Amino acid sequence: MADEIVAGAEMYSDSAHKDWETALAWAIEQYDRPDDPELEAQQNENARLYNDLMKRRGDEGRRILYLATELGGDAFDHPERLARAEQVYDAEGWRLAPDASMEDELAWAASRARALVDTRDRYFDDWAVGEIFETDPHEMTAERMLSFAQEFDPQPFHVDQEAAEASIYGGLIASGWHTGSVLMRLATTLLGPSSMGSPGVDKLRWHAPVRAGDQLRLRLTVLETRASESKPDRGIVRLKQELLNQHHEVVMALEAALFMKRR
Repeated sequence: MADEIVAGAEMYSDSAHKDWETALAWAIEQYDRPDDPELEAQQNENARLYNDLMKRRGDEGRRILYLATELGGDAFDHPERLARAEQVYDAEGWRLAPDASMEDELAWAASRARALVDTRDRYFDDWAVGEIFETDPHEMTAERMLSFAQEFDPQPFHVDQEAAEASIYGGLIASGWHTGSVLMRLATTLLGPSSMGSPGVDKLRWHAPVRAGDQLRLRLTVLETRASESKPDRGIVRLKQELLNQHHEVVMALEAALFMKRR
């Protein structure tokens, strides 16, 4: 029993990055519980996963566990999260000195985990100034450009081929509001249920005309994060939003403040 408690404490200390006294108390509590076949089976599986990882990776195993835990919840309750953490570790390597402190290791794991969180699963607390995200491209079609312009923005260079060719644009171009709608649609692929909408945008600019066949992608840059002083359940994330075409030219840009729920 003593050996099992010590092994359990070591596993908990590494996976949850707790000090030894806390980990030992946890292990004693776990093994002092009344017989529970389901719990015992889970403990055995956790021990198997832990021993396998440590046998294969040695000291690296502890760092992988840190990263897996920072990805959310108990790493052993979500084996796929543990596997993902190992893949990330192998892909990026260990960027700290071999004698880095536990605090440095935990800070590294937290920063990497934050970057790995799907933006749609993010809350206010998960966004960090300087982060940049891009979407997949959206293709502009002549049919959709024309139908949008005919309904919402029927200026000649949007709806009349001959007039458009004689204009300064030399051909049909998309309505700027159509382009803005594409921007919004792409933004929704990066935002999830924690988004609470926006009070408005600043610095809206259309930098270049958009034509049929253009492949537009959205690039988001986090400019600022600020917790609300009056409403503790939310914060404000200020984003620079840029639409780029297949030639890497910015065709539209704006800055938006976004209300986001806190955890």
